[in-house]
Amino acid sequence: YLVRKNGVPVPQVIRGNDEARFWSYVELTDDCWLWQGGTNKGYGCFREGHKVVRAHRYAYELIVGKLNPKLVIDHLCKVTSCVNPDHMEEVTTQENTRRHYAEVC
Repeated sequence: YLVRKNGVPVPQVIRGNDEARFWSYVELTDDCWLWQGGTNKGYGCFREGHKVVRAHRYAYELIVGKLNPKLVIDHLCKVTSCVNPDHMEEVTTQENTRRHYAEVC
């Protein structure tokens, strides 16, 4: 294994099976499941077939089921790189925004 500066091993690249490849980028901790792959604005990005998807949304659909296209995911743990579905809740955009500003102010 190669090791990052922070001591976390770089996952080996797994080709083919999207699900196996996805889990190779997840570091399981006692609480959050941390995405170790590419990110955009703090959110994990994962290539599923020919499209790039948010890693937390992929994990949610893999474990919980299809997301309602009218809703967004709220990270209850407030860790945007977390892909643990137990730390996520489907909410409206308005509710997600309200919760964010309720914590900031």
